[in-house]
Amino acid sequence: MTVHSYVEPYKNEKILKWFLIMKLYTTRRFHISHPKNAGFSKLSPQEVNSILRANEYSHEFAGTGSVRSYDCNQLASNNPIEDTRSEATCLLTTGLLLGVFDGHGGAACAQVVSKRLYKYISACLLPPDMLRSLNDSLHNESSLELIQAFNDKIQFVNDVGELYKISFKKFVQELTEVNYNGGFEMHKALEKAFLRLDEDLSKEAIPDDLKNINMKTLSVAMSGTVACVAHIDGPHLHVANVGDCNAVLGVLTETNSWIARKLTNEHNSYNQSEVERIIKEHPYNECDTVIKMERLLGQLAPLRSLGDFSNRRSLGYNISIASC
Repeated sequence: MTVHSYVEPYKNEKILKWFLIMKLYTTRRFHISHPKNAGFSKLSPQEVNSILRANEYSHEFAGTGSVRSYDCNQLASNNPIEDTRSEATCLLTTGLLLGVFDGHGGAACAQVVSKRLYKYISACLLPPDMLRSLNDSLHNESSLELIQAFNDKIQFVNDVGELYKISFKKFVQELTEVNYNGGFEMHKALEKAFLRLDEDLSKEAIPDDLKNINMKTLSVAMSGTVACVAHIDGPHLHVANVGDCNAVLGVLTETNSWIARKLTNEHNSYNQSEVERIIKEHPYNECDTVIKMERLLGQLAPLRSLGDFSNRRSLGYNISIASC
C-alpha cells in the first residue's frame, strides 16, 4: 500500500478552497459489442435523473471543523454491484475517514473491508493510555465506540460478526504490547491497519487447524478489493491506497478556476515501477507469466489488493504484496 501525507495543502498557491474527491479510475480497457439489432428503450430525463441520484447521500457537520459537509454517490456498472464506500468520524481521536472500495470476484470482500478497516485504523491512532482503556473495555464486554459511521447499510450475520470481534480484540491486545519509544508515525499506523486486516481475512478463511472452515469468511477472502482511504484532521490530510483506486484533490484558485491534482499512484500494469517490483519478487523463469495481458497472473488488473486469497502463495507473500 502507499500512504501520502499533506499538511495545509498547496498553501503557496493561495488556495481559497479545497476538497477531496475519491474516484474509481477506469484504467482498465474493455471492448464491448452489441448485436446489430439489439433494441434499447430510451429513458426519459426524469428516469435518468432518478437512476443517477438513487444512491446519493449528503452529510453536514456542526461546528467550525475543516470539513463542513461531504456528498457521495454510487452508480452500479454491474449487477450485483461489487463496489462500496464508507465514511465515519473517529470518536476517541479527532478526524474524519472517507474511503472507496472497488471489489472484484464478488462484493463480499469490499463490503467487509469497508465495515472493518476504520476500526483497525482508529485503534492504530490511539495513544498508549487510551489504547489500554480500549483493550480493557473489549475484555469487559463493554467496548468503547471507536467510530461513528454514516449511511451504513451493511450488517454482519451473528457468527461472522463474533469472529470479527475476536480478531479485532487480539489485534488491540497486541497493540498494547508494542513499544512506542520511537514515537507516533501516521503512515506506519495506516499501513499497520491495512496489513493486519488483510492478514485477519486470510486467517479467518483458513483456520490454523484446518477444521471448521467457515464458508462465509472463505468467500470474503477468495474475493478481493482495492481501496483508497483518506483521513482528514484539521489541516492534515493523509491518503492511503492499495490497488487502482485514486484520490484527486480539487483546488479552487484565486482566479476562480479549478485545478485537479492527483494524489495517489495506481498499483497496476501501467505503473512501470510496480511492474518491475512484481517481477523482481518472482523467480526469473516466471518473469513472462507473472503479468500477462496487463494483469497479475493473467487475472487481476490491480497488482495489489486486500483479499484474493487464492492468488497468495503464502501469508508472507500476502503481506509483502500490500506493504512494499
